[in-house]
Amino acid sequence: MGTILYKHQHVACFNYDHSDNPTFECLEASKENNWDKDLIDNKIIFILEGKFHLSYGQCKEEDVTDGKMVLIPGGCHCCIQAEEKGRFMICRLRGNIQFCDQFPFEKLCRDSSSTEPDTIHLTIHQRLQAYLKNLSDFIEDGMKCIYYYEIKLKELFFLLRAYYTREELRGFFQPLVSNDMQFSDFVLKNYHKVKNVKEFAELANYSISGFEKKFKKVFKVSAYKWMTEKKASHILHEIHTGRRKGTFYDMPVAGKYTILRSVPI
Repeated sequence: MGTILYKHQHVACFNYDHSDNPTFECLEASKENNWDKDLIDNKIIFILEGKFHLSYGQCKEEDVTDGKMVLIPGGCHCCIQAEEKGRFMICRLRGNIQFCDQFPFEKLCRDSSSTEPDTIHLTIHQRLQAYLKNLSDFIEDGMKCIYYYEIKLKELFFLLRAYYTREELRGFFQPLVSNDMQFSDFVLKNYHKVKNVKEFAELANYSISGFEKKFKKVFKVSAYKWMTEKKASHILHEIHTGRRKGTFYDMPVAGKYTILRSVPI
């Protein structure tokens, strides 16, 4: 483990990330514990060591091993269970996503009625593995500046652009791809807060007709049909996992780490 100079000054700095939900976070898991949480932000999960059972949204259960990465959209419940001792890194995606100024995220758009991912997980390229190893080491040393995280997030998307095909990226990011990322992000983060299209339109400050038109343009399906499918997906997920909660439209509650010891990195 390395040591950064004047660490007390870094920790005392206003830009040092003391939050419970930093942009990057590395966690250790054991077979006896799991990571069970209602998600708000979109996340990329990088499996660094071990084998995990992952469940979220319409994905009933997936076995994911080390060397894989998974995109989990915000607005859903996620459960990650370790088969053995392991480690994974979380990357929280907030705001606009950009590969580079010559390849905006919206270029991944395609004509499709599906809003579900074509690819559940991707293999972590060896160049990306090196990036994750260095990032893990630097954060363990105490590099937790929000501006450092911002730089590393940009680097991550440069690497994704450089080492993965458009088809791979399109499949992986399909839940987030739309012609209007701001509207899409709003929908994914807020659909669980409303009971019907009328409430959704009011929350978005749209008329019902205007909201319906916007929704259909972005998601290629009506808001009612999309919300109905999400509700069914959520119910199936709860039945499968045996997780009990009030109703699909409950406000999100803070998740809990029944788990995992958070590695100081």
